[in-house]
Amino acid sequence: PNKAPARLQSPLARGKSTDNRLREELEIRRGQAAIARSLEAKDAEEKRQLTELRKTLKGRDYSYDHKGQIVVMADHSAFVPTLDHGPSYRLAEPEVLGAGRKSPPRQAKGKPKTKSKDTKERK
Repeated sequence: PNKAPARLQSPLARGKSTDNRLREELEIRRGQAAIARSLEAKDAEEKRQLTELRKTLKGRDYSYDHKGQIVVMADHSAFVPTLDHGPSYRLAEPEVLGAGRKSPPRQAKGKPKTKSKDTKERK
């Protein structure tokens, strides 16, 4: 097996490459730390917003829309119409015996209703 000859580097060249690698690693770690800090800040802000939202929704009806956003339900009492003038009809006052009439109300004229022959035959 033929192997390619290993490239010989001077100790000074090796030191520069390790310095470069260390610098790159430091930059990567700093970037990762910055990302972690921003994510922690974002999480803290979301927790604050969630507690604020819980306070505003306490005791209210709410639901979720198709995107997962919270929708506060409208108060049902707002839709009840008010009657400012009252009904457009009036109930007749009941007549009390002795107040306006001298005799009790009359019965209807005609023959009293009797059972028909059909109902007698069924029994």
